[in-house]
Amino acid sequence: MKTVILCGSKGTRMREETEFRPKPLVNVGENPIIWHIMKIYSHYGIHDFILCVGYKGDMIKRYFMEMCWRNNDFTVTTGTKADVIYHTTDEGNWNVTIVDTGAETQTGGRIKRIERYINEDDFMLTYTKNNLAQRNLSLFYSKFGVHPWQASFIDFNVINLLEYDGQSDRSILGIGMSCGSTLLQIKNMCRSKGGRNIRIFYLSGQEGNMTELRSVCETCVHAGTGELLHWFGEKLYDYIVVETETDKLGNIQSVFQNLGSLLKEGGQLVCTAANEELAKLIQSSLAKEGLTLTKSHQNYYFCFTKSCMKD
Repeated sequence: MKTVILCGSKGTRMREETEFRPKPLVNVGENPIIWHIMKIYSHYGIHDFILCVGYKGDMIKRYFMEMCWRNNDFTVTTGTKADVIYHTTDEGNWNVTIVDTGAETQTGGRIKRIERYINEDDFMLTYTKNNLAQRNLSLFYSKFGVHPWQASFIDFNVINLLEYDGQSDRSILGIGMSCGSTLLQIKNMCRSKGGRNIRIFYLSGQEGNMTELRSVCETCVHAGTGELLHWFGEKLYDYIVVETETDKLGNIQSVFQNLGSLLKEGGQLVCTAANEELAKLIQSSLAKEGLTLTKSHQNYYFCFTKSCMKD
């Protein structure tokens, strides 16, 4: 049976690494993520892989073209009877087909583009994401409070930008397409500092995530940002996390002014901006609601704090 591995996304949640290499080639220990995933599958007798590459796909192609001589001892015979003999073969008998499925192609499109390489009714499909956590599910869940597939969506860059003071009765508002894993970890950070009664609220653009969101949120709604104030405008929040890429929000100025109005004094808002022009637009929109830029990371993640009014 063939295993199809999706390797084409930009991996923006690991931007400090994926700015220079595709996510499948980010090392875990001495070897890249894709190597570990394939080793797990080959342990169970699956050796035939199709990799759907896209973003920086040439680097993945080069990795597999060079894998043998990089990972093994070998003897080279030069001259008219040139030959290479490998003395250590750690990778087994992998059969790897690498297909360029485009840098911006969505999941369904990538699968469609490798259709001609599938000659069986059944095949396996996986992402370059959560596979490495599957070996000890109970330990992982006790550590993070989410299942491994959910943990693949935790954005630790967001978590590390925020400040936590251990106060109780905190409210966290999220806007995006995720299952709420990052917000749950913010809640855990607040609780680790001594905070209690930490509540999560979420405006989701992805109906398919509502079941998971209901398990961690006090209130979650599937709606557009135009309905933000309708559903969440009756209270103020200590943390607001915009998980949606901001260039996809539509009316950016209106959205961020509304978000700024929902933030408590001293509260923090985290978002991303793909370029300087977008970052300036967000900053000016939030400034109208009394928010100032306090932290940034990799010129992509931005944290704003709402000023406290003086008597």
